[in-house]
Amino acid sequence: MGEEDEAGDAPDTVERVPEVTSKPGGMFRDLLEGSFPELYEEPKPQPEGGEGEEGEDGGDGDGAPAEPPEGDPPAEGEEDAEPEVDEYQQRIDAIRTQTATQVEQMDELERYLEERTAAADELERARMEERDSLYTMDHRNARMPRLPHDLDLDKDRVEGVGLLDPRTLMEDNERKLSASAAPPSTMAFLDETREPKYMEPTENERVRAREREKRSIPEYPRRLVFSAEEWERKKRDAEDRLRELGRRMTPGQRDLEERVIAGMRRKQAYLRNPRHPEVPSSLDGTERKRVGAAIDPTDVFVVEPDIVEFHQFELGETYEMRLTIRNKSALSRRLRILPPPSRHFSITELKYPSDHGLLAPGNAAYATVRFKPDSLADYEDFVTVITETSKFRVECSARRHPPCLTLDQSLDVGYVLVGNDVETRMPFKNVGGEGRFRLVDEADWPEHTTPLTLPNEDAMLSRGERKDPEPVPCIGVAPFRIGPGYMELSPLDVEQLRIGFAPPGPGSFTQQFRMVCDNSQVQTFTVTGRGTVLDVGLTEIDDRATIPGELTQGPVYFSKVVPGSVNTRTFTVKNATMVPVPFVWEHPREAGIFAVDPPLGVFEPDSVNAFTVTFSPRDLTAYEADVRLVVDTSVPARVPHPEHPFAKPVLIEDFSVSGVGAERHCTIDTNLVNYAGSLLPGRHYDREVTVVNHSDAAAPFRWVGHDPDAGLLVYPHEGVLDPNGGSVTCVVELTPPRVQRFDAQMSCVVEHGPTLPLRVTAEVEGPEVAIAQSQVDFGLLQRHVAGDTYLLIRNQSAIAATWALEERRPAVDGAPAPAEIVFSVAEGELPPYAEVEVECTLVPSAPGPYRSNIACVAGGGRVSVVAARADVLQPLCALSTAEVDLGTCYVNVPVEREIVVQNMTMLPAVFRWSPEPESESEECADSMDFDVDWREDEIPPGGSKAVRFIFTPLRPCARYEALVAMDVDGAAKPLGFALTADVRGLSVEYEVLRGLNGEPVAGDASHVADSSVLDDHVRVDFGDACEVREHATMEVLIKNTTAIETSVRIDVERHGVSDAVGMRVMECWAAARGADAAGLSKGGVARRGAKSV
Repeated sequence: MGEEDEAGDAPDTVERVPEVTSKPGGMFRDLLEGSFPELYEEPKPQPEGGEGEEGEDGGDGDGAPAEPPEGDPPAEGEEDAEPEVDEYQQRIDAIRTQTATQVEQMDELERYLEERTAAADELERARMEERDSLYTMDHRNARMPRLPHDLDLDKDRVEGVGLLDPRTLMEDNERKLSASAAPPSTMAFLDETREPKYMEPTENERVRAREREKRSIPEYPRRLVFSAEEWERKKRDAEDRLRELGRRMTPGQRDLEERVIAGMRRKQAYLRNPRHPEVPSSLDGTERKRVGAAIDPTDVFVVEPDIVEFHQFELGETYEMRLTIRNKSALSRRLRILPPPSRHFSITELKYPSDHGLLAPGNAAYATVRFKPDSLADYEDFVTVITETSKFRVECSARRHPPCLTLDQSLDVGYVLVGNDVETRMPFKNVGGEGRFRLVDEADWPEHTTPLTLPNEDAMLSRGERKDPEPVPCIGVAPFRIGPGYMELSPLDVEQLRIGFAPPGPGSFTQQFRMVCDNSQVQTFTVTGRGTVLDVGLTEIDDRATIPGELTQGPVYFSKVVPGSVNTRTFTVKNATMVPVPFVWEHPREAGIFAVDPPLGVFEPDSVNAFTVTFSPRDLTAYEADVRLVVDTSVPARVPHPEHPFAKPVLIEDFSVSGVGAERHCTIDTNLVNYAGSLLPGRHYDREVTVVNHSDAAAPFRWVGHDPDAGLLVYPHEGVLDPNGGSVTCVVELTPPRVQRFDAQMSCVVEHGPTLPLRVTAEVEGPEVAIAQSQVDFGLLQRHVAGDTYLLIRNQSAIAATWALEERRPAVDGAPAPAEIVFSVAEGELPPYAEVEVECTLVPSAPGPYRSNIACVAGGGRVSVVAARADVLQPLCALSTAEVDLGTCYVNVPVEREIVVQNMTMLPAVFRWSPEPESESEECADSMDFDVDWREDEIPPGGSKAVRFIFTPLRPCARYEALVAMDVDGAAKPLGFALTADVRGLSVEYEVLRGLNGEPVAGDASHVADSSVLDDHVRVDFGDACEVREHATMEVLIKNTTAIETSVRIDVERHGVSDAVGMRVMECWAAARGADAAGLSKGGVARRGAKSV
């Protein structure tokens, strides 16, 4: 079919593509539908008349009609139509629902396990803390066995999802360990009343059965694999295969049969005893010899060689070969030899190993056979051997290995142009013996010998052949020359048969010649050649036969062609010659305007060749050129090359071609590009412009007028448009450097085509930087105390923008108010659509409401303003009491009091107490010191703070008065309270009592002590009536009459007894105590030998 048929089929192909690619599921569904066709219904054929309309109306890809639009009544018969059910989609939905349910169950189970694990860990931690309190932390390093984990799980819930219950697992392990450590149970085996269970499966069998069930592959439903017809066909094939197998032997039967056959073939007879005569038997196939029958000579004698053969021989030479005749029978034999009947063979006298002329068993007689040829032909003869009972012949022959040439008897040199002399060489090989050959013309055989001549040295040779270094003689068999006329070939020699052919005219020529060998063999060969005349010409132009003389009337016109395009015409050249003819088209190739493809080559014999002539102009002008077709009649036919020009050129055609270059037709989709809206400086804006080429040639184009400095670019700024509707979408990019009204003119210049204008306009405005908050609120501030907040600045433009912040405070009484807001960063630059937070600090100078404005000025001049406000207060605190009376207190005895500080404002207040009491009188100076738990602190807004004071008197003072001050940061004046106290000193008394709780016998007067140490000399008098070994007791009673703690030290001094006397008394006392302890005598009785004092 031609191009019209292909064009006609194209619309059908285009319409069918949506039907395939728009199926639900796409390629994945196609793959599943091809693998599992039984799950999908076959598509129902649609009426032919409705395919195009359904495709245009937007029907789905499965061929179903499109749903009617909303608001239109359903078509007749569609009200009861049920929607198509997609079984694959239902299965997918079921799988998704099941998967979602399982995921929810697993999530719920995971949360349950985490809760139970956390509860068990908490219980274990509590137990460990209890043990730590009982046994200290060291019990954890005692390496005691760890108690079971208190993980309490629902057994049914855990095992229901295939998980292991730790507690159940530990119990099973413990039970198994107990069972393994327990002695074997013998009661079951001692019970004789139980029935034996020999046939019950063992535990191993049960385990293996379970494993086989797991590994077994479930049977796949056959209805999903085979159809009914396929199943019946497979069933018949299986039955045929079973019948065929039934006709075969089983391996056991085949082995049995082979052993029987091997036994039958086994040798059944033993070697015969040579002392007994041979008994013929019908078992071995031998027959009983008849008495008086002739004996076969081969059973008696062995001749070596059995045939006397001579292979290589020459004329006039004599050749010998030894003939041996050996007696293989058990008796001595007598024989003689008759010489050969021909004169070419002879034999010497027979020589025996002994002189009596008998040939003993196993011995041999010898004779020599001589051969003398008179030619190289084949000879045959025989030698007759006569024995006692018979005679036989020994063949003699002389056959030289004949030569054998791999040369066909029919030689065809093919076609040759009339007027040429071509020599064809045919290689052959001697695969036989050595031989000499002579060529003879059939007309001269056998009376004459064709004379040898020299070949034509100007004859043409086939491709790859070279001239012989010396002329090879040949024979003339008009119109052929055949050589070499004489040849001597050894085995495996290779030679070439040279056949020269110069046809005198067109037609076929056949001759015969004979090849005579030196072994008298003669073979006849036939040589065939055909002559042909040169017949080449241009017969058609664009499938139209040329008129004789048409090419000489005027140039071949190619009409108007767009530069870069190609106009093609087809020239048909017919070669009626029966030989290949090289050709070349001669035309001005360097110009590149007209071209012939292929420009050169070889015409095949009797062929029609089509040439494509192209016209491709470079400019808008007229072109004309001369074209010539030249062929070469030389042999071999080779493609022309500058180094090897034609040897025998012949001009076939000479004519002119012409054409005209036309302008390209290109268009642009718009001549105005307007960037709508407001543009930002430095931002890239793109618009697309499409350039279309309506001509038949590719159109190079380039843009002019674009200015990179002004921010106007086009890319690609140059390119090539494909022919026949080819288009290129160019992007016009505008990057305005500043705020301006942009208006520029560009143009698209098409080579050998029109210049397409394009105007670009735009409005450029500056970037916008805005403050994100509606206002800036510092809240409650303390006077002269800095307050911080953050200001969010946002760049709402697609380009980087600079910004600057400033405070614009309204005037007060006509005078400008000073700006008190300080910004952490007063100016900067933001990337496109970026944000930045700026810290704003306000240190108010006066109490009351603070109102101001904050302005953000962008780089393009746009301003964003928000209000700033603050409420300024002064700190105010109050004390729970204004006077603290310590009452009566004593030196160095601390007295504690608590005072509550109340913050009366909604600002945090920082207070500080004075380091010491203030406003003391001279008499009471440095009499009191105090310490406070919160020397300074901060009280939250509206809060209070309880402060504990500890006052310590340092010295007595009858009436102590002072002030304790408290400073509040930022307050107008300090606070404080009055401190009063009656400070007293230390007072100590003592008495001496006789006996325990006895009557006082001595003491001092009541007075106020100045220190805690009395340093009084107290005399304790026991009197003069102290008895020996009687204890006398007196008490010293010391009383502290104040609330001041004091220390007392009593020092005792000895008077009236010397140290030596005291030592003697103590020794006697110790001796008395020792005797009493040993039980030698009663207390109070001194030991023998003790000295009295």
